[in-house]
Amino acid sequence: MKKLFALILAIVLLLPGCGTPARKYFIEEKDWQVVTVQSAEDGRVLFIGDGRQDAYPDAVVIALSCKAEGGRLVFTTADQTHEGSYALQQSDDNAAIYTVTVGEETGPAAVSITTYGDGQAEQTLVMQLGGYSLYFAPAA
Repeated sequence: MKKLFALILAIVLLLPGCGTPARKYFIEEKDWQVVTVQSAEDGRVLFIGDGRQDAYPDAVVIALSCKAEGGRLVFTTADQTHEGSYALQQSDDNAAIYTVTVGEETGPAAVSITTYGDGQAEQTLVMQLGGYSLYFAPAA
């Protein structure tokens, strides 16, 4: 009788976790490369990732990458590295929403799908920090 009770208890405790769907969107396990950096004030594209100069000829080309792992963000340019942190706030079938902090700046970030005019779609990371909106795509 004790073995049967233990088996039933184990099933009741373990089965609820089996039905939990895996997160669809996440900031980790990707090397994010900047696409654009915009002014949050007026929406002007100030910086652009390499290879995108045709779309924004007045923007300055910048090589900026972002890597996230275990709550830690690392932003890297050719000659600088900045660290920050992130925390998942909510996740569903449409997006994962985070709070990110770099230095004294804290803001929202989201990972979701962006569908382009040609019909192609990819996961993207968008964050707002210190008066800027940063838009990243996974490295090719």
